[in-house]
Amino acid sequence: MPIIKIIRDYSGQEGIGPDKDVLTGTMHSVTRARAAELKANRLVEIVSDEPHAEDEVDTELRTDGPTVGEYVAAGYFASAYPPVGYASRSTADEISAAIADQASVNPQEEQPVPEEKSIPPITNKAAAEPKNKAAPKAENKKPAQAD
Repeated sequence: MPIIKIIRDYSGQEGIGPDKDVLTGTMHSVTRARAAELKANRLVEIVSDEPHAEDEVDTELRTDGPTVGEYVAAGYFASAYPPVGYASRSTADEISAAIADQASVNPQEEQPVPEEKSIPPITNKAAAEPKNKAAPKAENKKPAQAD
């Protein structure tokens, strides 16, 4: 949990609770994100930068997910197993077998692969095309005559 030292008085975003009328010289513990925000605004100095409980990111995979058989039965592609954030509950052989079974049952149905989309050129449909490209001849002018 970062410890900050206030170098300029401020009243926080909400103006209530711990951010109401914070005075110069006081010390507080805040999350890293809040400390970074206050430092960017030149309101505080960061005295200590220990992790805060709210800063910790849970990187462990969940173990209560489906098996590959349950996953396929729910309508998902076996090739996308295990779901994001979950640990596999099936062996590599079971996953390979499920992928092969799914491919043999639905050979034409493959997992959609995102394609690169090309952006069509912008055309202005409201713009009128010129009717003639050559300058019109003036009707009120006669050719010059020699004297």
